[in-house]
Amino acid sequence: MIKDNAIIITGMHRSGTSLITRWLSYCGINIGTNLLHGTSTNPDGHFEDLEVLKLHESILQYNGVDYLTSSSDLNINEVHEQLAIDYINNRIGEKLWSFKDPRASLFLDWWKSLYPGFKFIFIIRDCESVARSLLNRELLNSGWLKKISFNKKQYLHSAMDSWYGYNRSIFNFIRKYPEDSFVINCYDVFDSADLIVKSLIDRWFLDLQYHDIGSMIRKDKLVMSNAENSILQKYDELHSALNTYRTY
Repeated sequence: MIKDNAIIITGMHRSGTSLITRWLSYCGINIGTNLLHGTSTNPDGHFEDLEVLKLHESILQYNGVDYLTSSSDLNINEVHEQLAIDYINNRIGEKLWSFKDPRASLFLDWWKSLYPGFKFIFIIRDCESVARSLLNRELLNSGWLKKISFNKKQYLHSAMDSWYGYNRSIFNFIRKYPEDSFVINCYDVFDSADLIVKSLIDRWFLDLQYHDIGSMIRKDKLVMSNAENSILQKYDELHSALNTYRTY
């Protein structure tokens, strides 16, 4: 088995990245120890490396945007780059090390340029389900006064545009680095978790052991929206294109 693999786990927010990262850590992927704690909307934990999370948020702030940006054309200064290099150097040597952060979807080529050995696990979920999950989280975390004036329609449009930006970045990266990319549709963990682990082992020779994901899944928190009318065609087409890259 190859011992020095490094993996970035990412995907649009509310795509099941926390659940799947937690599960993969039980299977043997080392996600680090300095992780973002759980919240009311994600009580089991986010499993995001705090050092990487703070770096990504600093870059977004530097560009005057937040995590719901739809652009991956972001400026990165020398301080950010040195922080990323220091992080990589501090973790090189760990067995099967990785980090998870949805925001990494916006910086894929940058991370790859800093450490060409990175492999990428991309977790995808349909646009409408993601947008509605983001909206529900926003409302849950808002006070009553904000809820009164909150423009749900505008927020949903912003969330959908962000979904497209994140997943378009992922799609473009996969086309450039297909051998270093692995796509998981979040709903497949319900009945294909064992096949996902086997495919990861076969594809990248990873030292993994299958761990039952059943006890971790909260199906009430990971459901697919079933609207009568499809959302804009471009979202469906991109989601379908990403699904074609599944290898399990």
